[in-house]
Amino acid sequence: MNDLFSYSIESAVCLTVLTLFYYFFLRKETFFGINRFFLLFSLLYSLVIPFLNINYGYNTPATAEAGSVLNAAIQNVETIKNGVIRLDPVIISAEKSGWNIALSEFIIYAYLLGVFFHLVLFLIRFGKLFQTIRNAEKQRDGKYCYLKIPDHYDQVYSFFRFIFVGKGKQYQKEYKEILEHEKSHVKFYHSIDLVLVELLIVLQWFNPFIYLLRKMVVENHEYQADSSVVGSSANKGNYLKLILNHVLNNQYFKMTSAFSYSLSKKRLKMLTKVKSSNKLSIAKIIAVVPIALILFFFFACSQSFDKNDLNKEKEKVTFNQLTDNNLGTVVPEELVENYRADFKDKGEKILYELYAEFEGDNFPQTKIQLEKNVTYGFHLYSAKKKDPGSYMQQDSRNYMELKQPDGKAIMSTEKTIKEGNSEQHIYVDMQTKSGTGIFSVKDDKNNKNKVIVVMTKAKSLGAKADKDEDVFLAVEEMPVYDKTGDISDFREDIMQNIEYPEEAQKENIEGTVYISFIVNKEGEIVDKKLVRRNHPLLDQAAMEAFDGLADWEPGKQRGKPVKVKFTIPIVFSLK
Repeated sequence: MNDLFSYSIESAVCLTVLTLFYYFFLRKETFFGINRFFLLFSLLYSLVIPFLNINYGYNTPATAEAGSVLNAAIQNVETIKNGVIRLDPVIISAEKSGWNIALSEFIIYAYLLGVFFHLVLFLIRFGKLFQTIRNAEKQRDGKYCYLKIPDHYDQVYSFFRFIFVGKGKQYQKEYKEILEHEKSHVKFYHSIDLVLVELLIVLQWFNPFIYLLRKMVVENHEYQADSSVVGSSANKGNYLKLILNHVLNNQYFKMTSAFSYSLSKKRLKMLTKVKSSNKLSIAKIIAVVPIALILFFFFACSQSFDKNDLNKEKEKVTFNQLTDNNLGTVVPEELVENYRADFKDKGEKILYELYAEFEGDNFPQTKIQLEKNVTYGFHLYSAKKKDPGSYMQQDSRNYMELKQPDGKAIMSTEKTIKEGNSEQHIYVDMQTKSGTGIFSVKDDKNNKNKVIVVMTKAKSLGAKADKDEDVFLAVEEMPVYDKTGDISDFREDIMQNIEYPEEAQKENIEGTVYISFIVNKEGEIVDKKLVRRNHPLLDQAAMEAFDGLADWEPGKQRGKPVKVKFTIPIVFSLK
């Protein structure tokens, strides 16, 4: 649908430019054959050129059904460890990027409705025309076929080789001249032009200049037919008088050529006008060449010029969450079953399972929350686009990168890919402070890629954290937020301090993130941890919501300050 709409817009722009050129520079000239060629060229040029710019081959992978994550999280609240104080959820709402999408979809559907309406109108007119041809009394004369139409008493018009003659017209003295006029329409195949215009109107019904073009096509047909009749007629005066005195009548089919078109004054003016010079004709036709070239390069060559940089112009590629519904369709089921069993045997907890498809330097990346004194495993699997048997891409040139927000590298597997491989595994032991990491998968050969990324929590490889003092879950005097506030104030500040990630809105990602934290003896919030993760974008936003919050009045047990642990769900919901 989008391609058809884009094509119609680009075609309309081409047609509008060429139509305006004709209107201001050519329509008053008397070289009717050249004018007709230009009008036909305008029609065909505006139809063909935008085809070279329609993008058929780049589809962004559909985001996983993130809406189901919210329900799953709510239904599995009981899987959170018992023995923590679980606060009421903080609900972060945002409008789906759906408004712009909905607006664009509304425009597209309105356009398609207009196309359907005008197509039906076109078919109805064609149907009526063929019904008239079938029911009329026919008389053949060489390449012409005369149809007597009693219902259209005073009309004469033509469609291809058929000349429709009203019953009353046969007895009028000017009948012969009118018939010669219609024969000229048949001789020049003017019906082809009219059918092309009507077909283009189906696609460009919204473009006012297409109707101006139709009017000018018909005008030029009349001028050309008049010129042909006058050139072969022995009595030019009688024909001019016939045009001047002709009773105007517009009851003809849109796709037919009719003598009784309301152009009498213009036709007289053009027939008596001094012929345009050949030099002027050539100069004006040459003037359209640069315009046609500009349209060609602007529409037909835009993809070619940007081919190497196409990925840079496209929207960012994001990782999608892997769900059981994707197994066997989006990702190989056997691969997932194997690595899940492997990590279970090693005692590694799977934090994220993500997948993405990308090409060249338009690589996927996401923010992840990293915690101090935790060892993370990053596992990359390269799958084939299709699965004809062996589902792994054995010579993949993919590699992983993990950086700090300031661009400082944490890890990279670029130097380990050598001749290419199907999977990579690396462990990062976080001995520095907790913070944000930017994780990405890249390809040094600019190939088309399909990757599955698994992030796990492994046993620590480095120094162990000091043993914490006892952490209480319930105490005699519970912590008080901001000295005098209560839990509702804390939740309110969380809501004020969090922003729904713009990229998550764009991808319609929603769900619930569970975060545990400790209020220490000084009333500070420490040891924030993701108890139940969701999409990395939501996890990151939830963790950042705790930055800058007020301190608490510490909880007390037997009159002494102690550490108290809480868990709070943060619900990201799109309307």
